[in-house]
Amino acid sequence: MSRPLEHVTLVTALLLVGSLGLSAAVAAAQAPTQPLHAAADTDAPHTTAADRAGSHTGHGPDAPVPLARTAGDTQESTSIPTGLKPVEGSQIVARVGDQVVLAADVLVGWSEFLASNSDQIPELERENYRKMFMKQQLEPLLDTKLVYADARRTIPAENFPKIEETLGKKFEEDQVPHLCKTTKTKSRAELDAKLREMGTSLAQRKQAYTETVLYHQWLREQVDDDKEITHDELWDYYQQHLADFEYRAKARWEEILARFDRFPTKDDARQAIAEWGNLVWYRHAPFADVARKHSHGVTAGEGGQYDWTTQGNLRSTVVDEALFTLPVGTLSQILEDEKGFHIVRVLERTSGGRTPFVEAQPEIRRQINQQREQGRRDAYLARLRKITPVWTVFDE
Repeated sequence: MSRPLEHVTLVTALLLVGSLGLSAAVAAAQAPTQPLHAAADTDAPHTTAADRAGSHTGHGPDAPVPLARTAGDTQESTSIPTGLKPVEGSQIVARVGDQVVLAADVLVGWSEFLASNSDQIPELERENYRKMFMKQQLEPLLDTKLVYADARRTIPAENFPKIEETLGKKFEEDQVPHLCKTTKTKSRAELDAKLREMGTSLAQRKQAYTETVLYHQWLREQVDDDKEITHDELWDYYQQHLADFEYRAKARWEEILARFDRFPTKDDARQAIAEWGNLVWYRHAPFADVARKHSHGVTAGEGGQYDWTTQGNLRSTVVDEALFTLPVGTLSQILEDEKGFHIVRVLERTSGGRTPFVEAQPEIRRQINQQREQGRRDAYLARLRKITPVWTVFDE
């Protein structure tokens, strides 16, 4: 499934803004500037139902729409046309304050997902999968809308057009060429027509891009905290998460395997592996050569060698125990498990232990910072939800 272009990562968002930080962008907007959406009025003659739905932010999702004039009107009543179908993607699926979210906004990528998984999704189940896909995409979009609305409330209105203009230019420079490539269109007009077939438009994509980039930048400014992490906090975290800093022994090793299912009897398998082991022990044949020629192990083609294996990760407990008890370089006795007979040799081994507190501090600091940031982020979004009404079609 291709990733929606407007769902950029935080790193990408910061790169797009470049050296112009959000506060700097606001400060740079001293003189009133024509809002970006005003410049996009050239799209107006081709406005989709999705565009129109987004403009009626004052009505509830189920608000009635007059279909004919009343008896008191001087003009002639308008009859209801027949055979009309709603534009795909124009359904309102959520409201965040005065912002609407359309089905097209959360179904970006659905066609690609369905195409790549069509053989696994029964025809009768596709609508259910579509709803699950929509719900999954909707949650992060609601957060984006909440934070964007907060930014609009806080940033002086006269400065906002400059921010939109800056991000709009980046959209035209970076995203439009990429969108043309992914949709196989050759011009801006072709691209817009293609997007409208999908229930969205270039203007909507630009707005979504602006909201997403501003979301990442504004959210970071709200949850950033330079409060110092004390030594006591580091030590307490270390003591409470000792298991996280423990590591088990590892070994590099090689194996010769005689599988039971390759021989008429178990005795035949034992006789074969004994002969193979004697080639290495008595005749000094290279272990790798014997493994390539005779072994039934999955790495026989590589001379029977296995890369670093962590203690306790093998299904065969007898082999696992041998790897971490045998002296390095020593051939094991014949080992038996449910699969067959083994002869192993340890090539290299490291002991288990625990990362010392001094060495663990950078990771502890990172973990604490991550926890703090997540806590501040959750608290910030919770505050926004208290002051901003949110509705979705999935609400009970």
